[in-house]
Amino acid sequence: MTKHSEGKKIPFSVSRNSSRTLVRQTIDGLRVAILNGYYRPGDVLPTTRELAKRLGVSTIVTEAAVKAIAAEGLTNPRPRIGSVVLGRRERVWRGHVLFVSPESVGIYYFNQFADAFQGMLVADGYLLTRFVLRRESNGSYCFEGLEIALQQSVDLVVLMYDTPEIERYLSRFPVPFIVIGSRQGKPGAHCIGCVRFNRAATVPTLIERCRAQNVKSAWQVGFVKGASGRSADAMRQFHDAGISADEIVVLKRKFDGRPAEVQRAALNTFAHICSTRRPRLPDLLFVTDDYVASGILTAFDSFGIRIPDDVKFVCWANSGLGPVYHKNLTRMEIDPVRHGRTIADAAIRFLHDNDFKPDIEIAPIWVDGDTF
Repeated sequence: MTKHSEGKKIPFSVSRNSSRTLVRQTIDGLRVAILNGYYRPGDVLPTTRELAKRLGVSTIVTEAAVKAIAAEGLTNPRPRIGSVVLGRRERVWRGHVLFVSPESVGIYYFNQFADAFQGMLVADGYLLTRFVLRRESNGSYCFEGLEIALQQSVDLVVLMYDTPEIERYLSRFPVPFIVIGSRQGKPGAHCIGCVRFNRAATVPTLIERCRAQNVKSAWQVGFVKGASGRSADAMRQFHDAGISADEIVVLKRKFDGRPAEVQRAALNTFAHICSTRRPRLPDLLFVTDDYVASGILTAFDSFGIRIPDDVKFVCWANSGLGPVYHKNLTRMEIDPVRHGRTIADAAIRFLHDNDFKPDIEIAPIWVDGDTF
């Protein structure tokens, strides 16, 4: 029999001063309340509206939290009844994995990667909890929620992107962890290995195509200095191949996480270039960000610049996201779903057999199109 919990006191509170989001605090509070027996198997959690009222948050927060708890297998949403708490016999997790990342990671790639990774872990019987670590006003990461989780029963931590400060923190706990990043080698104690994200894997193909088509000049375009710090930097390879190369940066201030800002900055930058420097366009544009590419393509269409007649075009792209153009773009394409499943497979193998393959690499693939 289910027992409604509307009259019971909510056994936790949320703080707007915490570095953790209101949703994350609510998820953690509900999870602990269920696992420590405050809400027993068969109990019905308070409605999202009641939770919101008692916690002082919006129903957007409580609906997201209740959905996450159900995804973890702790409750069973039943029409006309509510979220019924499940007993341990209903769903017994084989283990607990933490998926950790710094803030300001790529929105689309990260979310698609994380969803694919979580899907495989949960299907294999592992509870997965995500942590996005935000920086405090002093510039350091806030480890408040992560510290609580690491003191509980955790079988593995997967860190998205090599971040020395986070790696040093994880090394303080006797929990094995994997790092996904651009460098190689073990970063610290308890790290079982690194997955190399080789963003420049397709640059040799780019240079080979340039030589075959007698490209003499190129611009590498990104939204931050140093190409796109998160993408393949081809400047040195261009120069080594005898190709004159310049770098164009479209965003002059710190990126605030909104893709539309990057697209608009790219559109404005190249609208200005097209209106004043059209005869000086290079043989090739290599664009290291898909949102930047979208802005440039819009500007080119507005000024009648034809690709590849006036300028050859190669861009970085996320599989399933774009950019979309009326011609098939030549691109360096990354597939976050495939990458997430690759890492999930390696994590599951370690959890089963205590074996981690040391030479795993994820990378973009070269896709020939009609713009080069």
